[in-house]
Amino acid sequence: MRTTLYILLPFLLIGCLGTKKTTERSNVTRQTEKSEMLRDSSRTKSINRAIDNEYMIPLKSTDSLVNELVREAFSNFSAGARSGSNSTRIVFDEDALAFKIASIVGETSDIETTTTTETKMERSFEQILIENTKKVIRMIPMWVWVALLLWFAPQIMSRIRLLVNPLIGILKKSNKR
Repeated sequence: MRTTLYILLPFLLIGCLGTKKTTERSNVTRQTEKSEMLRDSSRTKSINRAIDNEYMIPLKSTDSLVNELVREAFSNFSAGARSGSNSTRIVFDEDALAFKIASIVGETSDIETTTTTETKMERSFEQILIENTKKVIRMIPMWVWVALLLWFAPQIMSRIRLLVNPLIGILKKSNKR
């Protein structure tokens, strides 16, 4: 029976080792910021037609002598100016006895640009909890040690007696003196 116990004892000790569960937690926080800018432009172009005006300023009088003097004074009169597509011309018309003013304003265009800018910001926080659980074999359970102590108690006591008996004899001899 003892040999069976000696063979089974190592298997019992190895199979019944105590385990301890440890948990390691780590917290990871990640912040993400996303910014998006939207720009919208609209362009409006309006074209105005050219303006062509002609005016007459009459200089005719009821007196023929005055009319003759006016014809003589302005017979070669002609004036004009030009700037890009705009021009003005003044001419004396001897037959009508009047100034003809011709004014041409070229085609114009108005361009209106409207720009709208919109900014979208998005922030997000992401928190991840990582949990690692480990089982660690730490020790032989206490009940195994108690069982071994009870099993081997008679042998342990006999060994202690072998050590203590000579000491008791020495102590008794020293007390007698």
